[in-house]
Amino acid sequence: MNRSAALACTALLAACGGSSSSSSSAVPSGKVANANFTPTSANAAVLSSAACNAGGFTVNLSAVALGFSSTANLCGRLGQTCTDKANEVLVTVAIVNAGVTAQPPVAAGSYQVTSAVPSTLSGPFALAFVKKNDAQCNDSQSATSVTGSVNLATVSATHVTGSVNLTLSDGGNLTGNFDVPVCSTQGLDVCQALSSCSGQVTCQP
Repeated sequence: MNRSAALACTALLAACGGSSSSSSSAVPSGKVANANFTPTSANAAVLSSAACNAGGFTVNLSAVALGFSSTANLCGRLGQTCTDKANEVLVTVAIVNAGVTAQPPVAAGSYQVTSAVPSTLSGPFALAFVKKNDAQCNDSQSATSVTGSVNLATVSATHVTGSVNLTLSDGGNLTGNFDVPVCSTQGLDVCQALSSCSGQVTCQP
């Protein structure tokens, strides 16, 4: 997975500019980046439909993103694609509605997960990415793809609940139920959240 894709998917979750008022009551666990992994912080972002430019044509997107991080205060990170976190292990899952017209909010249901964006950019799909940053925010993990499923049981303005069953290409996994608070997106739309970094990446310690 390339760095721009990783940062864009991270920013979809880190689109929240302020911290959440509640904590996660359930998180999945497993083996990520060749080590046992239980997230220190976990949050969701719920983003309503917006018309985005995708390589010269317009596609309408809405999304729910889930982030499971080894570092604290994921929701308090600046929602910028050019900001990254040193020594972080992060699993991001994004469930996306896409089409030529305005899209409904992502609904509860089961979604098959891949690491490849559909070439047609249509219909609901789910993406998952894993990254492990070193001290300079270089991605050093060995999983090049993620497959599996995500089940959304409830999606509200304050919490997203459900379960994940993910298999990483390096033999790792992330499984279990989640109940995570929703970050405030503070007016940030899905197009801004998915935009790629066009400048130098700032690596936060």
